[in-house]
Amino acid sequence: MTSKFNIQSRLKASGIHLALSVTIAALVAAIVFLVWYPVPYDTICGGLNLLMLVCSVDIVLGPLLTFVVFDVRKKKSVLVRDLAVIGLVQLVALTYGVHTVYIARPVAIVFEGGKRFRVVTNVEVQTEELPKALPQFRSLSMTGPVLMNTRTVSDSENYDAVMGALAGADIGTRPSFWVPYEGHEQEVIKAGKPLDRLLKQYASSTETIDAMIRHAGLTRETTRYLPLVSRRVTWTVLIDANHGKIIGFLPLEGYF
Repeated sequence: MTSKFNIQSRLKASGIHLALSVTIAALVAAIVFLVWYPVPYDTICGGLNLLMLVCSVDIVLGPLLTFVVFDVRKKKSVLVRDLAVIGLVQLVALTYGVHTVYIARPVAIVFEGGKRFRVVTNVEVQTEELPKALPQFRSLSMTGPVLMNTRTVSDSENYDAVMGALAGADIGTRPSFWVPYEGHEQEVIKAGKPLDRLLKQYASSTETIDAMIRHAGLTRETTRYLPLVSRRVTWTVLIDANHGKIIGFLPLEGYF
């Protein structure tokens, strides 16, 4: 009877731990996917595998360890210590996973160099230039990427910009070059490529592209496209040719 009661107690404790672990993991996932990595940036930026692994391990191993160590015959102080150690290990692992995802979050989508969009992550930003940025861009977004443009590189800055790009710091990652997207839409429209080229290159995606255009209330003639680059992938952005607004993202190589 005592052994049966002990098993039931372990199952109950493990079940409670499982419920708490799932709840915490769900809250973390909500913050990550709804705030830091809104669709489609969860796919464009990637980097979420570690968090998912940590959450999965926490959900499985935490309750399992609780089942193993929970024993009503133990002294209360010993039992509390054992459970506290398990909780602490889970917390440390989860904190590490969340921190890793947080510092790699997308903070900007920048129209760069008059020819493409770039998704810029927190770790790519040349933070030493933040004090030189316009006031509204001196702190990095914590609620998804901010749409912005880049100003023209002056003759005196050209060498520095080229050297920076060769070192991996394109102007889209440099806050001193950031300017508001609003008011510069014509630059985007001018750089946009005719949609016919995209449809010809990816004939099998015609239905998907047309559906996206219809949803935006546009036609093929009033839609343009541009490449979108990130550290992980190269996609395509669809642009409203009348107003320069982004109407959608396609997981298609935009350079051809």
